[in-house]
Amino acid sequence: MPAQAHVYVVDDDSAVRESLQSLLTEVGYQTETYASGVVFLANYQRKEQECLVVDLRMPELTGLEVQRQLQLRGWSVPCIFLSGHGDIPVAVQALNQGAVSFWEKPCNPRELLAMVGQCLARSQQQHGESQSPSPLKHLLERLTVDELAVLRGVIRGLSNRQMAVNLDISVRTIQFRLASLIKKLGVNSRSELFDVVWSAGGFPLESSIPTRI
Repeated sequence: MPAQAHVYVVDDDSAVRESLQSLLTEVGYQTETYASGVVFLANYQRKEQECLVVDLRMPELTGLEVQRQLQLRGWSVPCIFLSGHGDIPVAVQALNQGAVSFWEKPCNPRELLAMVGQCLARSQQQHGESQSPSPLKHLLERLTVDELAVLRGVIRGLSNRQMAVNLDISVRTIQFRLASLIKKLGVNSRSELFDVVWSAGGFPLESSIPTRI
């Protein structure tokens, strides 16, 4: 197992943290555990191969909010969500925001390890892409300020209606701009936009994006 393979476990349940840490270290992964998303974000340092296993429902910051904060900072960490609540709508939202997988507790250890391995492989690929000039970054830089504002809203998990309210424009205008940037970036869905942003190394021209989103 490569020494750089790094897994973060964020869960407010100490028993879950200890169980996952034991499972992951046993197969050779470097593992860090955190009881809250706030502490994790304060201590996070990017690794070449990394994966985040995070509880969906936690005090202070939920798993979705942790994922969103990472994305807003331009950090492309493949995420696996865990939940004991069977909240299907939230699971769908997590997947739409770029999560790799969603599991109900307790999950099958072998299947979870296989998914962690996939996340680490994806992370290494993204890291390699970020180290060399990417045509996608140049493509993002050609988006208009209005399109970048919508893209930023999508990355934050906002609905078309929420973006329309924040930007004080119509939902139809949001739909038009979203369709335009999807066409420019050559993707087919909202979820594919996350991969575009990640492989491009995060948002370019950040200061020019309207701050109301």
